[in-house]
Amino acid sequence: MSYDLKSLRRRLHYSQEQMAACLHISRQAYGCYERSERSLPPEVFNRLSSLVDLPITDLLPLMHIEGLTEDEIDLIRDYRSLDGKGQQQIRRALDQEKLLAAYFPES
Repeated sequence: MSYDLKSLRRRLHYSQEQMAACLHISRQAYGCYERSERSLPPEVFNRLSSLVDLPITDLLPLMHIEGLTEDEIDLIRDYRSLDGKGQQQIRRALDQEKLLAAYFPES
């Protein structure tokens, strides 16, 4: 499920001022994050995850990490849902794909 800051704030029944105080930032900075004018820095992102009691993977779209697409975010969620053995298999498959791409680049 994808969330936005405004819906999370309303879920808590907080004003922008209250939300900003909980995140240890100014109300103006919070407003910029809520309007998507600025990306959440990692330290604020971590506080938000704790505040709303949601896993970080559910909040990744709010962070806009180096331009991650929705597909990439879904892949991260899927990877994190696997046990250690499943994650190891995915890493091996990716290593194989990288080798194939190195030897047989697309024209």
